[in-house]
Amino acid sequence: MGSLSYYINEDPQKRFNGLTAGEMRKEAMKGNIKNCPIAPNHRIEKYWQKIHEKKIREAKKSSADY
Repeated sequence: MGSLSYYINEDPQKRFNGLTAGEMRKEAMKGNIKNCPIAPNHRIEKYWQKIHEKKIREAKKSSADY
């Protein structure tokens, strides 16, 4: 439980403008914060980029077949 407590109470987050996760939650519960930024997940972004590129290649391939 030590590392979880550290993350919630002591580790300021850049995405929370220097607040800890616990401070951010308290402010959100008071209604002072309307949205909570989510850090980008680069693995997921690369995954969807590959899918997009594959769709483009397949579209070009099928149009060339005609």
